[in-house]
Amino acid sequence: MILIFIATGAALPVFLFGTDHAVFRATTRWTNHMSSQKYGGSIAPRERINIHYVPRTNDQAAEVELPLNIVVVGDTKGALDETPIDERQAVSINKNNFRSVMAEVGIKTTVTVADKLSEKPDGEMSVTLDIKSLDDFSPDNIARQVPEMKKILELREALVALRGPMGNVPAFRAQLQALLDNEETREQLLRELDIIDQK
Repeated sequence: MILIFIATGAALPVFLFGTDHAVFRATTRWTNHMSSQKYGGSIAPRERINIHYVPRTNDQAAEVELPLNIVVVGDTKGALDETPIDERQAVSINKNNFRSVMAEVGIKTTVTVADKLSEKPDGEMSVTLDIKSLDDFSPDNIARQVPEMKKILELREALVALRGPMGNVPAFRAQLQALLDNEETREQLLRELDIIDQK
């Protein structure tokens, strides 16, 4: 048995539905998320949907609360799936396997964004991102998946490293300054960092 309901506005509904052997009562309760009150014995917070099961067999009157399970149907991979719908398997997701499910699904998206790295005023670049965890949405991890931005990120990390203990060694600083003062070695260094085109 499947129940689908839509609630709008401040007045949230109460549903009664059942079979010959049981009666179900689905209620929605809304309280402040910051409330310090406990759940009052419920398996879900009061701001969630609570579904109670009242069996009619053997004159039992005990009320049993059922967990809320939601089925989500949609294009979550961001890629074409040739598998027929009736052959697709449902994937159970919970707080314990969320990360592993994201890694196994193979989420990938391709977007076109403005090219701010080139000198073209209206330039665009295509970016393909592989999403294996929520950490992949962080700015640094997104940059590492874009070759042009990855080079800049690595250069920034190299410059930050120069401010560490190695950058305070006089002999090292003198050698680095000598490399930068020499035009030939400076261009070679820039080519190694992929800042200028290889010749």
